Amino acid sequence: MSSTILLGSYTDSIHTVYFQPPSAPGVRDGKLTVGDSHKVMNSPSWVARHPTFDDLVYTVGEEDGKVAVIRVSADGKTFNVEATASTQGEGPAHCDIVANGAALAVANYLGSSVLLIPLLPTGLFSPEEDHTVVKLPFNPTDSPLRDLDRQEKPHPHQVVSVVVDGEFEVWSPDLGSDKVWRFKITTVDGKMGFKLKEDESLTGDEGGGPRHILVSSDAKQLYVLNELRPALLHYEIDSDTSAPVLKSNTSVLPPTLVGSIASDVPVLAAELLLVPTKQNKTIVASTRMITGRDVDALALFNLNEQSGEVSFTTHLFPRKGREFRGVGLSKDGQYIVASGQTDGWISVFGQDPSGEWVEVVEEQVQVEKPTGVLFI
Repeated sequence: MSSTILLGSYTDSIHTVYFQPPSAPGVRDGKLTVGDSHKVMNSPSWVARHPTFDDLVYTVGEEDGKVAVIRVSADGKTFNVEATASTQGEGPAHCDIVANGAALAVANYLGSSVLLIPLLPTGLFSPEEDHTVVKLPFNPTDSPLRDLDRQEKPHPHQVVSVVVDGEFEVWSPDLGSDKVWRFKITTVDGKMGFKLKEDESLTGDEGGGPRHILVSSDAKQLYVLNELRPALLHYEIDSDTSAPVLKSNTSVLPPTLVGSIASDVPVLAAELLLVPTKQNKTIVASTRMITGRDVDALALFNLNEQSGEVSFTTHLFPRKGREFRGVGLSKDGQYIVASGQTDGWISVFGQDPSGEWVEVVEEQVQVEKPTGVLFI
């Protein structure tokens, strides 16, 4: 049975691709088929799904400063834009459902702000007067490690729903400030609010440029993917003080290659993904524009669920694929899909009987400037 994949893009459309799994684990006879491209808005680079309404997805329009809720058929052939809203900031790069489906959070990368939109019981947007936008403070250090071109102001790149001691929060990695900001979602007189917890936010690796994060279900373990100096950082959150303690800092680049933010074509990191496997859980980190190769890599880390520790295991290199801005996971957790923004090639990896990750499609397919990956 085939699966439907939605691909955000740096065009005016969301692309549809169909994936037929291989005949057996690790066999390279799976199939990808390109479907329709649906015009929605300029640069719908990220696509998120509602946790309850299977036919509702949300996307940002990076160039329009908007977010849209779209009703999509299960086969991805019918797209209806139900509503749009201003993100109240430039360059929205990411959105996701937070507070157990009660709201949509948006990271305005160029606007240096994070937006909270309460959702109606139908999953559609509440009136604009109920939306709350928070501008981020900026107090840069004079560290020589900072990239003054990329870190000239706050650049929130992602929003993640977190539950801390029974309360809803949103955490947002800020590439420009080298921070992970924490926001508390409040309800006063029936109205949802949004407040920055500046004192409890994480100050990260100077010049690292945090792009995406993963947070454990108990909010005690934090994993940060730095874009500018590509590495996976593991922090343990102290139970009494909420202070993060750095446990490890591991490069996501192949060991023979060195990336520098000062080079003409910098080597960058992009997406972070948690994959449940038979042996343990795996964290996947994607790279972009690796020097000296025609393809980019996915770095795999083993995650020890008891201790929270991570250890690097291997790199995956596809046959074709450049600049993995987006990486997604199939609903059953068995397949990793990576989209090459620069050349458009789509790669699919699955595990063979020994547990090794290998490519599982007979032929790769191309779409125009793909970014975010979502199975529906």
